[in-house]
Amino acid sequence: MKIKATAFERCFRDNAVECARGGRGARLAPTFLLYHEMGVSAGLDEKVAPEQPAKIIFELPGGKPGNAQLLWFVDYADEPDIKPTVMLVNGRRLEHRFEKKRLLTGGWDRHTIPAGWLKPGHNEIIFTACDRLRIDPGAGQSSFKSFDGGKTWHANALGPRNNLAGEYMVRLRVQGHPAQGLITSPVIDLADPKDEGRIAPRLAIARVRLTARMQQPRGTGIRFEMRSGDSPWFEAACWTPWRITSTLAAPGRFVQWRATLSTRRMEATPVLSAVTLDADVRADERGLADYRVVSWERPELKRSSYEFTWLAPHPRARRLVQQWRLDEVVASGRDDLERCMLLRNWCHKQWIGWWKDRYPFCPTWDPLDILDAVKNNWGYGMCTHWAALFVGAASALGYVARVSVIDHHCLPEVWSDDLARWIIMDPANEDGNSVLELDGKLINNLEVRRAVEQGRGKDIMRRVWRPWWSQVAPGIAVQDMPFNDREHRVPFAPRSWPVWNRCGIALRNNHLVQASPAEDQHGDRQYHWNGYLWWTENSDPKYPEYALQTTREADLYWTVGKVRATAQMTKTPGVLEVRFEHTMPNFERYEVQLDGGPWAPAESRMDWTLLRSENRLAVRAVSAFNRAGAGTQVVIRRI
Repeated sequence: MKIKATAFERCFRDNAVECARGGRGARLAPTFLLYHEMGVSAGLDEKVAPEQPAKIIFELPGGKPGNAQLLWFVDYADEPDIKPTVMLVNGRRLEHRFEKKRLLTGGWDRHTIPAGWLKPGHNEIIFTACDRLRIDPGAGQSSFKSFDGGKTWHANALGPRNNLAGEYMVRLRVQGHPAQGLITSPVIDLADPKDEGRIAPRLAIARVRLTARMQQPRGTGIRFEMRSGDSPWFEAACWTPWRITSTLAAPGRFVQWRATLSTRRMEATPVLSAVTLDADVRADERGLADYRVVSWERPELKRSSYEFTWLAPHPRARRLVQQWRLDEVVASGRDDLERCMLLRNWCHKQWIGWWKDRYPFCPTWDPLDILDAVKNNWGYGMCTHWAALFVGAASALGYVARVSVIDHHCLPEVWSDDLARWIIMDPANEDGNSVLELDGKLINNLEVRRAVEQGRGKDIMRRVWRPWWSQVAPGIAVQDMPFNDREHRVPFAPRSWPVWNRCGIALRNNHLVQASPAEDQHGDRQYHWNGYLWWTENSDPKYPEYALQTTREADLYWTVGKVRATAQMTKTPGVLEVRFEHTMPNFERYEVQLDGGPWAPAESRMDWTLLRSENRLAVRAVSAFNRAGAGTQVVIRRI
């Protein structure tokens, strides 16, 4: 049995691999980013002069690099009288004059380094004049400062007092292929390779052999690994570990492959064009004709290539709920979507505006820290804190929410089981406290971005939560009739459209219990943390200063709380082996319902005894917050 390759666009991949449009092939990305800091804080800086220059070391892999963009964080609020920046690139002098438009909207200045100026191995970038060079504190190993005009150099002696350990916020985007990247297939079901939803016969699988169509120019290579198991998603207890091989002997029903693409020459990349599995399978179909599938719900389980760290049940989560009586806040909601809107409205009302001039302290993203700061006048709150407060409060109540960043605005996205999708849930001030709607459907950040790009920004509406007597932002008129008894529709103001020129997500929502990795004071001084995952239209990104960028939509918008079932014949007549897989954060257990009976806990594998009639099995996933996801159902008739 030959199984054609899965489209590469469905495969998981790191940011060093790009897939051709339509998933027709995979290769190493055309650029890569070198950096020594994560951009935690940008509140420290120093002025560089010829007598005290600053040096940053970058190590490049082998081969011939093309042009490169040198990036350094400045975040000038306006365009003051800035003197030229002077730097030496491996001894060659560059002079740079500041132009605000070159910053785009991220606060990073940039200068193109011509091809041929950089080399494999050790490269030195020396700033001899710079009005502002930002410092990210921490253990520094690649940033140096001289006190004798460049004769000798000292690490961890940065800053105006020459006593700061850390790295200069300087990054390098190189035109050339990274040294290696990884692409991983989805799990492949040898009994149902087309994913049709069927009862699988008993299988005897002798071997599975992988063949590939690929190109490997000199200095490049592709290495394959494979693993297999008995469950439809990886479980260590019933899967083999990865092995460097193209053949598996006596594998389980479910198989996965991954490929490491590598190069020793930046100007060359291997190309993986197709992967095929040839399985030696003997199927025992006796008794299969005694069953007929009446219906089989098979929701798509989209998964991200990137790990997300979720807030789990914790004493601080219980404290947030109890201290601020969040159960009462959402109690009047008629469904989960409306309960999230009630929570959003509560977050919106906890403080007014930034008032940074009055309260200069910027709180962390911890919701309890935020509420303490704004309620006791220790600090201010901004869109970032409204978003972090909502995400922390919603997560403590068991909802699935995360912080999203769109250029100079921060807002939450929440998963709605009712709508089976991620949607914006913005509690911020002015014309915020709203959801966004297009063609009668609530939408997420990427859908807003695409609508604006397609000239449909005017078709987007805000559904704003306000009493009918309250005023809206100046120049925005509420339509004559409310949308429902708690919301009004207002136009999506054109001044908001450019804000969606980029969008990304923080890869964790556990700020309530974990301080790091931290986005210190983010939103106050741009979003320079290098741990956000950003959407990009291609692998040569418009915003080159960020390491984590993806063109794979499921990396940002995976499915939540869904369950799928597989079924297979057993030796016992009338008994099927059923296995489950899920996408539930903080997964606690499965629950099954047989023939409309009560829900009962179940393991990931169970035997299902069928009667000589119509048999119904429903299954759902339940989180550690005791919230059940959407169920799925299989109906089989035994003839």
